[in-house]
Amino acid sequence: MLVLLFSWLRLVPAKQCFADGIPEFGRRELVNDGQVYPVGLFVLDYAAQHATAELVNILLQEKMGYVVQKMVNGSLASHAFFALAGCARPTDYSDRGCSEERTTRAHISVEGWTAGYPKEWQLLQRDYPSVAPRNLGSMGYVGTTSLFIPSHVQELAYNAEGLSLDFYRDYNTSWRQPAQFFTRIEKINRSKLMVCEDTSLMNVEVIKVYLEITGDHEGVSQGNESIRGRCFDQHFWYAPACRSNASSCILSVTGGTGWGISEMLQKATLLGMPLAWATANGWEAYTSLPMDYDAVFYWWTPDPTFLRLNAKTIIFPAHDAVEWSKNIRGTAATRVQIDKYISQDLTALAPDIEEFMNNYQVDIQHVEKIM
Repeated sequence: MLVLLFSWLRLVPAKQCFADGIPEFGRRELVNDGQVYPVGLFVLDYAAQHATAELVNILLQEKMGYVVQKMVNGSLASHAFFALAGCARPTDYSDRGCSEERTTRAHISVEGWTAGYPKEWQLLQRDYPSVAPRNLGSMGYVGTTSLFIPSHVQELAYNAEGLSLDFYRDYNTSWRQPAQFFTRIEKINRSKLMVCEDTSLMNVEVIKVYLEITGDHEGVSQGNESIRGRCFDQHFWYAPACRSNASSCILSVTGGTGWGISEMLQKATLLGMPLAWATANGWEAYTSLPMDYDAVFYWWTPDPTFLRLNAKTIIFPAHDAVEWSKNIRGTAATRVQIDKYISQDLTALAPDIEEFMNNYQVDIQHVEKIM
């Protein structure tokens, strides 16, 4: 259905996308036990979510004739899970405000990375079965996460030494010194970085697994009752390949409180990559650091944030599902199915919307064009 959307759309003066779209005065709301309210479209605040949610918004309003309220809140798929379950505070980790007695006003969410939040999904299905959201399956494309480098860095290294830098073995310091093609660590503006104490380096579970898999005791700090990642220069974790000489480390950046850090620490150690990992101190810093400095950075697709860098994915050994099941992250991450969800009560409130969402798919090329 969505593949055809782009051939149907026409700009018209009445701020509608479809010339024959149902006008505002002809649209209806949901009716639930005497209550009347709009269809709630829960939108996470990132580009691919906004793009794909807007397609749903247009079709629900102009082709199906529903009043839609867009709710922009949160940035993680787990936030959408709790919103569709009717939880009062879906982004509050300390108390989500969930209850099976609540009526949800959020009914649809799209572009969700379900595989990244299995505990949260299972918790809702177990503890709130009567209101837990439903996963309607694939959006029609998959997502990927990996390490990336700007294309101009790759070109510089290739022209200077025939070094591609898009393959993990290009970072072996026994043969080459790849750090020379990246910004030196001492030149980065530290005000854009989190101090280690605020990052996932303090996550006991993450670091315990790291130590168990790698045996890298020098990469962790252990107390009588605690374990955490070792901090260098207040902001960085240095990989074994460059730990004795920080000038040979490659500036490496992630966001959140350390997105992907469990995987990336392991890869740096198991594959001998001289990476110095730091976490940006907010979204603005995360999006600006790879623009301002030549660095390796953690990123995902589809997303337009770093498109102008024409970034290249660093290729790792092919995904090994058996190793990943044992928490060994030395191979590439698998591609992740991107899903769509509805609230459990939508089946009774608007079965035609459920049917539409079951059939709603869009290919990645169209998502990228919109973004």
